[in-house]
Amino acid sequence: MKKIRSFPDREGLLEAVFAAGHMVANFGGEWHADDPEAVEAIIRDFVAPMPELGRAQMAWFMAYTGLEGIRGRALGVLRTTDRGAYALIEAHRAQERFGFEATARIIERLRPFADAAEAEALGEEALRAAWAEAAAVAV
Repeated sequence: MKKIRSFPDREGLLEAVFAAGHMVANFGGEWHADDPEAVEAIIRDFVAPMPELGRAQMAWFMAYTGLEGIRGRALGVLRTTDRGAYALIEAHRAQERFGFEATARIIERLRPFADAAEAEALGEEALRAAWAEAAAVAV
């Protein structure tokens, strides 16, 4: 084990290091790793997993991002043109808990129904920021 500069306290980071087959340990306040270069690359590239949202938080997210209106337009069209896509979007809405990745796949199905201004506001960075805000909403 060799010393590394630091090991940030970020949710999921330790699990990501272990999942990659590496070890880290704290000895006397200093962090050490079995492969410092590999572990520091994991730290540098780590993206924390997004928290799940409950129904009320998801409603906030949809309203805040404008996706509620886009979903309404999409469902109006898909109800008669693509029953499978319509059913998938409705099934997603009926869940109790919502994950970011699954929701991002639904958003991709909704994107063609957004106008230019709405589509511009649906970038991944903006959606991640809105998701994080929604997770903090206490309803």
